[in-house]
Amino acid sequence: MVREFSRIFGVCAITGLLTVVFATTAAAQPPGPEPTRRGHQCSLKTIVGSWVYATGVGEFRDENGNLTGRGTSMGTWNVDKDGNMTGEFDATLSFLGYRNLVLEDVEYWGPVTVYPDCTGTYSFETEHGSTRTESIVISGNGSEIRGMSHTEGVLWTFTLKRVRGDDDD
Repeated sequence: MVREFSRIFGVCAITGLLTVVFATTAAAQPPGPEPTRRGHQCSLKTIVGSWVYATGVGEFRDENGNLTGRGTSMGTWNVDKDGNMTGEFDATLSFLGYRNLVLEDVEYWGPVTVYPDCTGTYSFETEHGSTRTESIVISGNGSEIRGMSHTEGVLWTFTLKRVRGDDDD
């Protein structure tokens, strides 16, 4: 019974600590643009264009939830009118016990879906064969996108800023 209580208490303590860390991190972030106004509907056209992005420090975990590494990334994100996303990124990855791995100019591509409530998803594959799925929320009437990873073992958040829209030439 004591062992079970300790295990449950440990999980609760870790969950509480993570909540505090995420809340503190969110509070420390500069405010973004106002969310897309109520009643506004988004579509793929809302995000067509060129974007740049940067991640916070992400974490990689094994199937047991143990931390295996950290990383950060920045790059480009381009969406065409048919929902095809392409881009390039640079990343620095640090796996515990090993030196940093620096990746440069890694190409990636995949489909993007946008829902009327200004949320969406996309999946991508890199030139190295790795794949990920991300969720996004569009704010600022299409001037900013925030996202997070849905790939198991990857804790990753990012912000995209519009560089050029579909009508900008």
